Amino acid sequence: METKLGNAIRARRKKLGLSIEELAKKIKTHRTYISKIENQGFIPSDKLMGKIVKGLDAPTLIKIYLTEKHTEILKKSKN
Repeated sequence: METKLGNAIRARRKKLGLSIEELAKKIKTHRTYISKIENQGFIPSDKLMGKIVKGLDAPTLIKIYLTEKHTEILKKSKN
């Protein structure tokens, strides 16, 4: 399930000419985390999101992240 956050990260990463592996190495995480965020709608931890924002030099991603994280919290609270 693709998400706005995943699409935004992918678009920024590609704009910078980075592969998933290159971004993962740059921010010191495993490539599967980046892939899950971009392709499966995985919501990263605050710490990982901070690394992604810094690694991609894209502070505007925070707004998308917070919106999706808030939505996820609301979904869980309704169950």
